[in-house]
Formats: sequence, C-alpha cells, structure tokens
Amino acid sequence: MKRFWTGEPLLSLSNGRQQAAWMKEESPAIYPGECQFTHHGPPVSIEFTFDDGPNPIYTPLLLQILARYHIHATFFTIGRQVQSYPSLVRREHQQGDVVGNHSWNHPDLTRLTPQAIHTQLQATSVVIQRTTGASPLFFRPPYGSTNAQVRRVASQLGLQQILWTIDTRDWQRPGVKQIVHTVLTQATNGCIILMHDGGGNRSQTVQALPLIITGLLQRGFTFTVVYIGRLPHQRGKEEPHAKMETSSNPKTRVRMDIPMGSLAVPMPRGARCKSPSGSTCM
Repeated sequence: MKRFWTGEPLLSLSNGRQQAAWMKEESPAIYPGECQFTHHGPPVSIEFTFDDGPNPIYTPLLLQILARYHIHATFFTIGRQVQSYPSLVRREHQQGDVVGNHSWNHPDLTRLTPQAIHTQLQATSVVIQRTTGASPLFFRPPYGSTNAQVRRVASQLGLQQILWTIDTRDWQRPGVKQIVHTVLTQATNGCIILMHDGGGNRSQTVQALPLIITGLLQRGFTFTVVYIGRLPHQRGKEEPHAKMETSSNPKTRVRMDIPMGSLAVPMPRGARCKSPSGSTCM
C-alpha cells in the first residue's frame, strides 16, 4: 500500500497489549495506513473520526446515521466553525461523541511559531469548552502535519495528539464505492478511520457511512472512542489512563483500560501489526 506520510516511526506495544490512539508529547507519529495495536481474539474494534466540521448540511446527517446504529465517533472540529454552529457541537457532545480540537482555521501548524500554534489550539479549546461545557482532551493537526514543537505546545494545553490509520481520502470525492472499498479492504482491529464532515461537499461521505457501518458489522467489528480517565484504586498519585469504549449499544459494549506509561514503545520502521486472523493491517 502506498504511504502518504513522511513522518516518524509508528507506535506499537512490545507486549502485544492494545494501544490507544493518542500519543504522549514526546512520542513519534503514526503512519496513516498502519493500525496502532495488536489484539488476539475478540472484540474487534475500530474508530470513526470526522474532521473539519461542524458543517450545517453534512454534520447533522452524519450524526443521524451514527445515532441510528448506536455508534459514537470523534469529531475534530475547527474553532471558527464551532463558533459559527455551536448547536451542532452541543449535539455531538450530547449524543455521546468526542469533540476534539482541529485548530482554529486549519493552518499547517509546523509552519507557525510556538505562540501562533498556542493561539490556534487554545482559542479552539476555549470555544469548545464554552459550547459543550467540557474542554477537549485530544487534537488532530491539520493535514496530519506535526512535529515535536506542535506536540509540545499541545501538551502544555493538555491535548493529546491523534492521527489516523485509514485515510478514506473522501475529501477528493473519489466516489461512494471507492470510499467504502478503502475502509472495508483495510479495516482490522484498532484502526482509526479518517473521514470529513466539513471543508467541502461531503455528500459522498454521508452516502458511504451506512454502507461502511453495515460492512464492518457483518465482519464482527465494534466501534470505539478514546478518552482519558483514571483508575480509582492505585497507590499514590493516580496514573492517567486511556480508555477505549464501544458504542452505546449494550450488545456490543466493551471497555479496555491501558496505562499511559505503556503506550510510547516505538516499533521499527516498516513493521506491521496483526489482526486476530493473522493478516496484516495494510
């Protein structure tokens, strides 16, 4: 599979435990097209993420589809869009979806000064907090363009970086069938799907989503979001944990706790993770 990333080595776990989608401030980036963790046996989980919204036309349609299937997703929102359409972001939050930070107006953060990066991320976090009552815990850099400086500033603002592992390239409008094909041929345990609810005409994304969901359900997938929690019974200072929780459907709900300190274990460049069937993620 062709790679579109020119970043650093992906993350994995040396002990085979599941890895959450976020990374510590000093951690390297994840290659799009690679899954984050190895898992042996059910459940098989995958995550939907949507960038560049909210959009008054397409975001409500996507939320309606997700609600119909009792699935939660992560929406990486643009600050100025949140300011323009706050009711949509409140709806995302009230529906149980994760609202993340995708900068104020979608610049390449690696081309900005530290102060400008700080302004982009802080302003977006503030408007999300004022809109939903909850500060975002995660951010996705526009274009997936990141470096140590971007991650350091984000960490100072309490934000953990999330990239992706399956790029649908829906923003290119390749056709509904191609978007569905991209996901269903690459999907395996632990992958993060990149789609868009804003930034242009997303009618193909809306049409593709229910087809992707039904295809994944037929393959036995459950659907997760990632958030930060704490374990209640630890000695001394509590260690933050990443938790992956499936959709609200009680028939498929699963929760997995992973200590933060277990997550930043680099895998050699070019390595592959394995699905429960033994096939690779690519």
